[in-house]
Amino acid sequence: MDNMETDDKENFATLIKELYDAFQPKGYVLSAVVSSKKDVIENSYNVSTLSKYLNFINLIKRLS
Repeated sequence: MDNMETDDKENFATLIKELYDAFQPKGYVLSAVVSSKKDVIENSYNVSTLSKYLNFINLIKRLS
């Protein structure tokens, strides 16, 4: 995994946290649809952060 992919992984996690912080006071639900492929999950998502801040994580088979 190159630096750009690492940055994207962490930037996405940061975005999710910032959205959570903005949505929480309004009672909004935050969810995401992500790939179900193990290698994509490991390389693209900070699972511990996403699971902390997302109300729902939906897996899709056909996403990259």
